[in-house]
Amino acid sequence: MAAVLKVEPFNLSLKSETEKKRIITAVFEALNGLKEPFQIFSLGRPVDLDAYLRELQEKAREAVSPARKKLLQEYIRYVGTLVSSGEAMERRYYILLPGKEREEIVQKAHELASNLERSGLKVKICEDQEIIDLLFVFLHPAQAAFERPPLFAGPYLPPVVNG
Repeated sequence: MAAVLKVEPFNLSLKSETEKKRIITAVFEALNGLKEPFQIFSLGRPVDLDAYLRELQEKAREAVSPARKKLLQEYIRYVGTLVSSGEAMERRYYILLPGKEREEIVQKAHELASNLERSGLKVKICEDQEIIDLLFVFLHPAQAAFERPPLFAGPYLPPVVNG
């Protein structure tokens, strides 16, 4: 069994030196406090910017000011080149916490999430569908750029029954 925590990325270089040190120290302490092994991994995924481009094109058509229209058209060309070159990627960061008992793993996940959030990070414990999405992107990276993973339709493994 394992718990998966999703950690939202943010730009550390936008922080002051004091804030950087505080964040790094807090993350170090949170991860160093774990007694069992864990994994940190990052997945890159192409970003679908088609809807965003359509919205920009609509704004450019509606623009009254020639200067605004020109700026929007240049920006549309820039975003279009990012899309066509495959450079438009989003990074997703995860922490995998293995364990033997469900209650123990859930408790560790909540503790780690809380400790990481004190550093200013946004952390979420993944639900079943999010884990399926993650596995789909990890196992089928080429497909993941163009299609969504299957929807979760219930537990794949029977629940553990005591007694």
